[in-house]
Amino acid sequence: MEYFSQDQRQKGKQREIKPSEMHDQIAKFSKAVGMRQHPTIVNALDLIFNFPKDERLVKECYRDAMELLGPEIEIFERYKSPFEPLPPQQFAEGPIKLGLVNDDRVGMSIGGHPNWPEVTLGLSFKEINEHTLILGRSGAGKTSLITNMVLQLIQNNVKCWIIDMQKDYRGLMNVLPDDVLVIPWRMFKFNPLRPPAGVAPNDWVSNFSDILCEALVAYRGAKNIIQRNIAELFEEYEVEITNVYPTIHNLYDKLKKSYPKTRREAGYRELQHLDTASSIMEMTARGLESVVDCDEGHPMDVLLDRNVVFELWGLGGELKTVFVNLLFGWIIAHRVATGQKEGWWTPDEQTHNLRNVLVFDEAKTVFDIEKEKKRGSTIPYVMEAVTTLRK
Repeated sequence: MEYFSQDQRQKGKQREIKPSEMHDQIAKFSKAVGMRQHPTIVNALDLIFNFPKDERLVKECYRDAMELLGPEIEIFERYKSPFEPLPPQQFAEGPIKLGLVNDDRVGMSIGGHPNWPEVTLGLSFKEINEHTLILGRSGAGKTSLITNMVLQLIQNNVKCWIIDMQKDYRGLMNVLPDDVLVIPWRMFKFNPLRPPAGVAPNDWVSNFSDILCEALVAYRGAKNIIQRNIAELFEEYEVEITNVYPTIHNLYDKLKKSYPKTRREAGYRELQHLDTASSIMEMTARGLESVVDCDEGHPMDVLLDRNVVFELWGLGGELKTVFVNLLFGWIIAHRVATGQKEGWWTPDEQTHNLRNVLVFDEAKTVFDIEKEKKRGSTIPYVMEAVTTLRK
């Protein structure tokens, strides 16, 4: 029986495989496909180990074993997982159960194998806090898996906010009618110009301008104009005294009135930035409609103590990014102002203080890799927000 390594094929060389290597190959492959205790395998390993100098016997045993294992090895190679092997059972399990997998000790099989034992796979609260990405083809069951995870998180007193692009999660109300609130985006009320409690209005002016202009890829000149006009509106409304804040619609109206009487009165670049700022606010005001036409809106700090499904079906692509970024920005500022820190948990995961989990289905509509690839662009705000939110 001859064995050729890849390097030796390339060099045109070959060598005879040693009995010890035959023994190791049979042991390795039989263990991988769950046939280690098959009589033919046991006999072959025993004879090769005890009679390594009997060349004819060794080659016959090796041939018989490999002919038996061949079809199983082919199935194994075809369906073996590209991922790392499963850890031991005590480390593979977690309080958030994902399901049962076939433990082939080399990878996870597709379709399973009758000789591979099933292992329960789950995530710990610590792993959830480190972010989880779920990938799969259309119809593979990603939404079903997420729904199952959300239900378990809710049962463990973790509040979930779900950004739902296609109305896939309103069925949670049927399972937990008293614990899940579904809000279609048109019915949501949110004034992004009102800062979270404890955040100074001037600080929020800068945050809001950064969030909005980054989401819509606006340059610094337009951002400065938006920031300046918000600050002027805050002074007009005397927000620190009255606690009454202007809306996005008020800001858009102010920008329209800020144009000079003749275009000659302003420089070309200033007009260009003003046009960009006005276009951004027009798209936001008209796109989000009555959502942002309010002084206070839904109490966000109260919603953080609820399980909420935000349905964004029917909202334009760029406006989805704006909507999500503004929510993220508010939550981050709220957490900083209230001094909330990273969660903790006991080693057995029975006690934890993981408070909130954000869930994105069809996350590609918000996490746009093309923005990251653009020359000179910074890291998108939504990417930084995901990192910041867990701290």
